[in-house]
Amino acid sequence: MKLSEKAFVNRAASICYSVISLCLAVAYILEFVKNARGLVYTVLVLALSLVPAALCWICYKKNSETGAIMYVMGIGFSILYAFAVLTTNSTFTYTYIFPMMIAVTLFSSVKYSVIMSIVSIVINGTDVIYRLITDNMGGVKLPDVEIRIAGVFVVGVFLIVSTVCLKKTNDMQVSQLSAQKEQVDNALATNLTMAGKISSDIAGVTSKMEELGNSVSQIRESMKQVADGSNETSEAVQQQLQKTEDIQKYVIDVKNTADEITHEMETALQVLATGNKHVNALEQQVKKSEEANNTMLSKMEALNVHAENMNTIIETINDVANRTGLLALNASIEAARAGEAGRGFAVVATEVSALSSQTKDATVHIVELIRNMNDELMAVAEAINMVTECNNAYAQSTEEVSDSFGKISNSTESIGQQVELMERITRSLEVANEGIVDSIQTISAITEEVSAHSGETYDACERNSIMVQEVASIVEDLNQAAKQYASQKA
Repeated sequence: MKLSEKAFVNRAASICYSVISLCLAVAYILEFVKNARGLVYTVLVLALSLVPAALCWICYKKNSETGAIMYVMGIGFSILYAFAVLTTNSTFTYTYIFPMMIAVTLFSSVKYSVIMSIVSIVINGTDVIYRLITDNMGGVKLPDVEIRIAGVFVVGVFLIVSTVCLKKTNDMQVSQLSAQKEQVDNALATNLTMAGKISSDIAGVTSKMEELGNSVSQIRESMKQVADGSNETSEAVQQQLQKTEDIQKYVIDVKNTADEITHEMETALQVLATGNKHVNALEQQVKKSEEANNTMLSKMEALNVHAENMNTIIETINDVANRTGLLALNASIEAARAGEAGRGFAVVATEVSALSSQTKDATVHIVELIRNMNDELMAVAEAINMVTECNNAYAQSTEEVSDSFGKISNSTESIGQQVELMERITRSLEVANEGIVDSIQTISAITEEVSAHSGETYDACERNSIMVQEVASIVEDLNQAAKQYASQKA
């Protein structure tokens, strides 16, 4: 347990007084052992020396800061000193006061020092005067008396001066300590104010950290949704890319079919040109009935073959027209699924559908023409059998066949133009679809990159959330420490 200043002084003074009392007690016990002192005298000295010392320790035990110890020491030692000086024949008994004078300085009391100095001077002066009056100097020389009186007086004066100096020094130290205490109190007040401000700032930081934590949590949830949405978008883009590639395949099929139609149309045009030449030859040989019969029979056989070929071509055209219509329907469906990106493709699909319808119409017209041609061929066959009787009718039929071939040629040219238009549309559709494929691939790559960055951002948000929690914990610890500091200092 830490002692106060007063308790420390009382204990030190009690120890010093006890040492002095024990030394005196031992000295007189030795005197008694040597038969220099009587028993009563020795017991009286022991009582006067040890009882005050015991009283000092009793007072200290009851109250370590009591002021009674100083008075017990002063009174007890004054009685012991007076008894020893007045009842001894030794010239050095007066020196007992010197260690007591040193112990007196512990109390830093000028008044107490003055009293003890006066008491020592009075006792020694009384003893000297008594001895001079009774002429009981006991062989003591006058210089020794002078030294005794001077020594006691000087020690008393020095005791007073030392006590005064010590008192002033203590007062100065107390003043400095008071000033320092005031500075410490001011600094403590400033620290308390700063602690309160720090606590308030920490509370604000805690609030901001909570808001930051909530924001990070929201960002984390948003980035998670963005990552999920990016993954879904990537999957949707991949599906759309697959569908666009399927459309590209359909466009290639349409292109190939258009190429086949063009090839077949060129063949049909060649057949029509041959037919026209044959009709012209028939017209030139109308006048030569006999020779023309054989020629017309062979030509009729050739015409029958060509008619069959044309039927085959018509069937091919019909099949192409049907496939083109089905392709246009599928393209319209895919364009509808594609939404805004398939609007241009929908226009192409509409044009292809219209072209298919026109092809069908032209095919029907061609079929009708071929049917008419077959009828005319039958009429020509009858005319050949009746060539001699119906030469004029044969010539007229030949002119009608020539007209029919002209119409077929015109219709075929119209179909060729439509096929050429379909080829141009198909090429445009192919180019546009390739652009769509490139765009979708670009979008897919960007989506994958966004998805990857979203994942990285989400991971960063996770790390930020952990750091925010750690910072919030540190701020909370600082806040608790500031509050504890403020409560302790208060």
